[in-house]
Amino acid sequence: MIQRSYMWIFYILALAIFSNGCALLQDRTQDEDITAYFKKRKQEIKIGYYKSHGREIRYASTGADSLPTLLLIHGAPSSMSVFNQLMTHKHLVNKFQIFVLDRPGYGYSGFGEPVTSIQQQSDMIRPILDSLRSSRSKVIVLGVSYGGPIAARLAADYPDLVDGLVLGAPAIAPGEEKVYLISHLMRYSVTSWIFPKVLCVATAEKFSHQKELEGMQDIWANLNKPIIYIQGEKDELVYTSNAKFIQKKAIKVPFLKILMIPGQPHFLAIPQKNLLASSILEMLDIISGKEYIAGKYDYQNAEEAEAEILAN
Repeated sequence: MIQRSYMWIFYILALAIFSNGCALLQDRTQDEDITAYFKKRKQEIKIGYYKSHGREIRYASTGADSLPTLLLIHGAPSSMSVFNQLMTHKHLVNKFQIFVLDRPGYGYSGFGEPVTSIQQQSDMIRPILDSLRSSRSKVIVLGVSYGGPIAARLAADYPDLVDGLVLGAPAIAPGEEKVYLISHLMRYSVTSWIFPKVLCVATAEKFSHQKELEGMQDIWANLNKPIIYIQGEKDELVYTSNAKFIQKKAIKVPFLKILMIPGQPHFLAIPQKNLLASSILEMLDIISGKEYIAGKYDYQNAEEAEAEILAN
């Protein structure tokens, strides 16, 4: 028993040294590094900051303002850089003005200071879409993981600003997601210092999530925007029962498509970037009033998605 206790002490100390010394675990990229990434790909990127609810929020945009708008909302833990490959995706850059941001508590939007209210996060993201009112192009919002319910809340609270939703492995059903035992150590000041701040922010969101989602029941019942839902069949973090939840609750949406990807775990942004891109293009067809062709975008893997995009 004593030996086991010493092993736990050693493990925690080793984790503390590793976590606090590893910059990668902080999961944020400086402005100049983002600029360099896009410059290397000969693509212009604009990085800016705005204030909302007493918090400075970092965002970035690329593409002409005359194009339809695509807003990308990341999950937890993460930052806007997780969408670099979507923002440079050759089949999206010429069709959208793309916006991305560090959600509150992540990246350079008050790093380490969580905002656990989904409604408040929606309110803090709204200024990006408000800035587009004069042009009023079509707006698609992609939300992945924890960003999913925020995207839905944004569309429900501000229906005049959002035309369509693409949700990637969204954590939307109360209690239908995995909570790791080690996460409990991140909740309390006596042990939270051991872990990277980005994980502590994600944990604060996680332990408030069920109550927040329970408060969104009426949101789903009244949401009337088209939705494409994508998730891996091997998702062990956000349970696949979330797909059944949206089928049951989103009764007023004019269009709902659910795509489950065989063999795919939770993370989608990079391994399924082509599938996400094709779904975004499909949503653009839907909200633009183009004829919907059943099966046109029903892909089983990223290779099929890429082939279909290239054929059009």
